[in-house]
Amino acid sequence: MVLYVQNSSLIRPRGSIIMWCDELSTSEALMDNIQAIELDMSQCGQYDNSIEKLTEIKDRFYNEEALYKHEWYNLQIKPPMYSHEDNTSKMLIEEKIKRKIRRLYTLRGLLLYRDRKYQEALEEFNKVLGEYNSNDVQLEFYTIFAYDMLGEYSKANFSIEKYIEKYRTDTKNIQSQSILAKLNDYYAIIRKNHDKRLRQEAEKYREVNSASSKLFMNMWPTHIEFAELSNVAYCKLRLPLLPLWTFIDECNDIQHSGYYGIAVQHTETKEIVFAHRGTVFDVNNASLIADYHLFILQIPDQFRVAQQFTNKLREKIDPKQILWHTGHSLGAAIAEFLVANDTLFEQKLLSFAVTFDSPGIMEILKAHYDRKMIKHDLLKPDEFRIISYLSAPNIINTMGTHIGLVLSLSPPLPLAVTYGPLAKRFYDYFTTSFQQFKGIIDIFVEQLHKQLHWHNLGTIIECFKAWPNENGLPTIIKPVIKWPKGPQELVGFIHLAYEHNLTSLDISWYAQNDMDKVLNAFEKCNYNVVHNPADLPMVLPLTFWNRKAQSFLKQIINDDFKKTNVTKQLSLDCELIKFIGIETMKIIINILYWKEETHRYNNMEMITLNESAIPNHNGKMYNINMLTIFKLFSLFDVDNCLVKIIDEF
Repeated sequence: MVLYVQNSSLIRPRGSIIMWCDELSTSEALMDNIQAIELDMSQCGQYDNSIEKLTEIKDRFYNEEALYKHEWYNLQIKPPMYSHEDNTSKMLIEEKIKRKIRRLYTLRGLLLYRDRKYQEALEEFNKVLGEYNSNDVQLEFYTIFAYDMLGEYSKANFSIEKYIEKYRTDTKNIQSQSILAKLNDYYAIIRKNHDKRLRQEAEKYREVNSASSKLFMNMWPTHIEFAELSNVAYCKLRLPLLPLWTFIDECNDIQHSGYYGIAVQHTETKEIVFAHRGTVFDVNNASLIADYHLFILQIPDQFRVAQQFTNKLREKIDPKQILWHTGHSLGAAIAEFLVANDTLFEQKLLSFAVTFDSPGIMEILKAHYDRKMIKHDLLKPDEFRIISYLSAPNIINTMGTHIGLVLSLSPPLPLAVTYGPLAKRFYDYFTTSFQQFKGIIDIFVEQLHKQLHWHNLGTIIECFKAWPNENGLPTIIKPVIKWPKGPQELVGFIHLAYEHNLTSLDISWYAQNDMDKVLNAFEKCNYNVVHNPADLPMVLPLTFWNRKAQSFLKQIINDDFKKTNVTKQLSLDCELIKFIGIETMKIIINILYWKEETHRYNNMEMITLNESAIPNHNGKMYNINMLTIFKLFSLFDVDNCLVKIIDEF
């Protein structure tokens, strides 16, 4: 047998040879590339046939692992006895191979899951969790999701119960409280999905006229599409991954203001979306300069360029068409500013923004209009036609006051901090040289890692894609009543989260006996969200709706109005009825109702849906949800929709 050694420096002076597998290093670089492009989205581009490439690596790695177990270390010119150094090297090599194989199966499983090949993904996940005895929380969650997507309720339920018991007894894991919080949410969702499937199989829903059904069959872009289009703004090469969206135009002013925006259109519905790019570390630092302008409450040049880009395209389309805007971080601020201007000054133009981890622009709007001496009474923050998704509180999304409907996501837990070779050297040097500061350095690095994780668009997209549903919404979302603003409130929030061992920054399932105490503590740093039970429809406080919508809702959602002996006369001159039709309007009125809430929210009036009253067309439930209704009531006036109420008795 001939043994090739590609690196002669690996021949030991005593004659032994460590077979360092260059193939492993090459394959690891390939996996790094696939993960960065396909999953982390930290690099721009596409990776063709990524699953097939990983399959080839898997086949090679399996053979190499078998070779190692039987022959690897024996195939060397070695002294009569193994030295301690040889045994140590052997264990290090073996662990390195196993670590790479675990990563390979994990990466391949996540890609299969993304492609909705849930059964194949489960095989990869179970191999990592079982044969390789990994304690990967992310894979444990994805195993639950995959069983649910396959409709295997008993297996999903068994997995959740097993993991709940595991983390309830694992007191050494500092993340146990957060993991248990998510598992309890998932437990409720699994139960809800199972009940819904049984109900759909057993019941025959009331058929309705299909003339008005288009609105609830995904006529508008879904929110997961907005998130993915925000990602396209960072990397145009990702647009082909969204086959129903086609390129219209783009504005590339990166060399001057740093702005980049892209306009796309849905091939079937013809809806148009403007996606605005967020901060990138470009050569001329234009994005960072724009961020600085936002920090000092000035309007960056990027806002002006984006307005010009939007106006140029608006001149070419039907003025009655809704223009949608989206973006992440700085791009979210741009999208919100454009829609805020339309709301205040161009009220005949219909525009709406769905944004992700915006810095909050209410103070920026006020300062801008004061500086320009524009006389206009600013609306209240919740009057704007915007839905703003926020990750966990972080240094970006706590910069200012948010406008529109603000929703909190439940992002995945950050992975452990890892260092590259160079960073590891710096870390070892500083912690060795200044041992008294090691604890402070570790806390700083950990918090920086978490902050970047919470704000990352890939993390936000995973909230939508990890457990997809027919509405294109995240599985867990919570309306925001209060959100920390500024460094002081953010630090106070982080301190409380650390004190209560809430590494996911999610307090909804904290120990029930201390719930009120904990919530009151968090309110002191201006944090309060509506904790919707995961197995129930979303509830929105009445005060989150605009003033005209509030007045209309108070009329239609009262006990007298719901009586069967009451006739409601609707006006055909109503803007909303003109858009969706009178039959659809009747459906909306019929399914909305009040929800009683406890003192936790100061007796706020809450609105939710009666899902059992949602009709069915051609065997499929209407794709209607609270956020769709919110967008309708934001875009169209409802103040003249109800003409009169007649009591027939």
